[in-house]
Amino acid sequence: MADLRRAQRNLHDPVDPLRLEERLGELAPLIARDAGAVLAADALRRLVQSEAPTDRSAGPRSGGVLLLPGKLLELVRPDIDARLRRWEAATPARLVRDPALATALDRASGLLSDFGLATEHDAALAEVCAIFARRGYQDLTVVAIDRAILRLGCQPLPAGVRVTPATDLAPSAQPSDAAEVWDGPAQDPFRPVNLEALEEGADPAGAPVLLQRAALEGLQRLLESKRARVGGRRLVTADARTLVRFPGSRHVLDGVGRQPPLEVAR
Repeated sequence: MADLRRAQRNLHDPVDPLRLEERLGELAPLIARDAGAVLAADALRRLVQSEAPTDRSAGPRSGGVLLLPGKLLELVRPDIDARLRRWEAATPARLVRDPALATALDRASGLLSDFGLATEHDAALAEVCAIFARRGYQDLTVVAIDRAILRLGCQPLPAGVRVTPATDLAPSAQPSDAAEVWDGPAQDPFRPVNLEALEEGADPAGAPVLLQRAALEGLQRLLESKRARVGGRRLVTADARTLVRFPGSRHVLDGVGRQPPLEVAR
């Protein structure tokens, strides 16, 4: 964990976006050993290289809800993203559909800064504020479907934006025959009330993926220790990286259903 903290401190020097691929190439052997790191690098590339989405938007300007899975989860579980889009279509009076704002929020959630792209991170935050003002949003709730998106709550977002975990949609995990445990500590805001927590305290293996050799090596040691604690149980998670790191794990919204939960529909 100390290696991760030192690496985080060392990231105050921004990475030149033109050298990003070179840096990823240098660390490729280490990144390849962790499926979560591979996923993070893939999501980063897509966020950096993606074209600007449509500037069209729909839904309420006051009191609306924006469901935000983020690029990490979109890559791993496109079926969840498709389900969210169906919910949006079924509840137009409640849910906000704004691809430009969703993309800016995703870029501002922390993945860019994790990889040293500080300037791009700040630009994304500025874009969030600009879109929010242009649309005239008030009291917007952003529902973080993936754990990485919840970090938006620590960013300087416009007044009136509230970031809440996906378990507001599913406060209890759907029943399963498997021996299951929650992927994180008991105080995790994502944890369903009916699941035992894997960790007593913080989950250091859930730390961000950083472009530092010591951090990547330290994270891999933490993941090996976590695998030993999981044993033969199945993880229920809100972290897209866990879905690829621990095959057989499931997302907290699995089984919620085709129709929007009451917390969204009402």
